[in-house]
Order: sequence, then structure tokens, then C-alpha cells
Amino acid sequence: MRQLAAQLRVNPATVVQAYRDLEAEGFVETRQGAGTFVREVAPETRGRERARQASSLVRKMLTEAGRLGVSIQELQAAIAEEIGVGA
Repeated sequence: MRQLAAQLRVNPATVVQAYRDLEAEGFVETRQGAGTFVREVAPETRGRERARQASSLVRKMLTEAGRLGVSIQELQAAIAEEIGVGA
């Protein structure tokens, strides 16, 4: 983990915490003396995780839009344009 932290130029404690978080969420399994392994994740778990990440992205976007004074209508129009709806 120290090598990974050095490559990423982050505090080793940050890498350790990321591994702990991944293990707590069931994405990896740490085996003492053998290393850390990616677990097979059930499709429904992957779907829930994608939905959680999508919600997080939307919250961040709405927060930033509010900070910039962008209205919901302006935001919806920009999203529609970016994804090609109505084009």
C-alpha cells in the first residue's frame, strides 16, 4: 500500500482507508498474508451502487448549479442538449 500511495502521491493512510471502505462495502476481501482481492459482486449490488453514484452526481450538480445561480430549467435544457434529446 505504501508503494501505491507513493505512486499516487497521497498519504498512505488515505490508501489504507480506501481499502477499508471498499472492504466494508463488500467490493474487496483482504486475506492476512495473501493480499487484497476483488470480490465477485452480484449484478443487483452493482446496479444499486451505480444508482447511488448517479444520485451523488446529481446532488453535486444541483449544489454547484445553485451556487452559480443556474435554474433547474436551464440545467434541464443543458442536459437535454448534451445528451441529444430533441436534437
